[in-house]
Amino acid sequence: MEDEKYLELMTKYLSGNISDAENYLLKEWLAADKNNTIMFEELKKIWMLSGKYESDFEPDVKSAVERFQTRIATSDNLKPNPFKNIVKIAAVILLLAVVAIVIKLTVTKDNTAKTKLTSSLESKAEYQLPDSSRVWLNKNTTLTYSSDFDDRVVNLDGEAYFEVKKSNGKPFTIYCGKIKTVVLGTSFTIKSDAQFKNIEVIVLTGKVALSDKSGNEKHKAILTPGEKGAYNSNNNTISISKNEDLNFLSWKTNVLTFRNTPMDQVLSALIKYYGKQIVVENNSIDNCTLTSTFDNQGLNDVLEELQILLNIEFKIENNKVVISKGGC
Repeated sequence: MEDEKYLELMTKYLSGNISDAENYLLKEWLAADKNNTIMFEELKKIWMLSGKYESDFEPDVKSAVERFQTRIATSDNLKPNPFKNIVKIAAVILLLAVVAIVIKLTVTKDNTAKTKLTSSLESKAEYQLPDSSRVWLNKNTTLTYSSDFDDRVVNLDGEAYFEVKKSNGKPFTIYCGKIKTVVLGTSFTIKSDAQFKNIEVIVLTGKVALSDKSGNEKHKAILTPGEKGAYNSNNNTISISKNEDLNFLSWKTNVLTFRNTPMDQVLSALIKYYGKQIVVENNSIDNCTLTSTFDNQGLNDVLEELQILLNIEFKIENNKVVISKGGC
């Protein structure tokens, strides 16, 4: 059954035992329905209450669901719930009680303890790693590593900014999809899409070595400050270019900067940062540019400034902004 399939995918994700293909299926399912996201967030809250489990344990999801549904059917006191997925949420809770799970430490078959750091679908997170390096996780991102951290190796799913401390010449390695990033001491960002088809690394300080997991010299690049390395899985290539995006780190800094920026790029940055759909009803501002900085400001404040600068009119309807009139 589909319900059981996604229950198992969620538990695999939170335990750090999910494959790339399964992770892709789960992310597609979460994006398909907001109720799926609600259920996943409820599961994550319960999961983070702690514990640990053996990674070779195979939960009997089907039996757990069936037992709970039987209890639902025989109860006369349950009131209707507005969320259609409540049975699945409750089944997950029951499953968690049976499995006795833990989020932060996962014991693998080779008895190596793993630490998992996460950010939620709605908020970012900042962590200090065992070697005093720091990492900032953008929304819906996961970072895992061996708890002793002797190897200074981490696995990333999502987007993160790293400030890596030097450690007696010992490299710091990040695996993200098919790409391996190696540094000594530097600051940089890594971002991947849900399918790991496109992975992007931007360097702020120091040098970064970028390659595929195989270590093939043909697929290797050295990035310096201000450069961007982009991996494309379709042709298995790594390209290097100058980073032209002033706002690639806005999710962390909460600062949006525009310097004579065309309006189509401005709107694209606002959509990405605020998570709102923005629709322009005419082409009156197509040829305009913007020079301004928005420091930790709400979308309404930004739109009001655009109203002054470009004489636009705007209205906000739920998750959509409609812009009309205006000119330059």
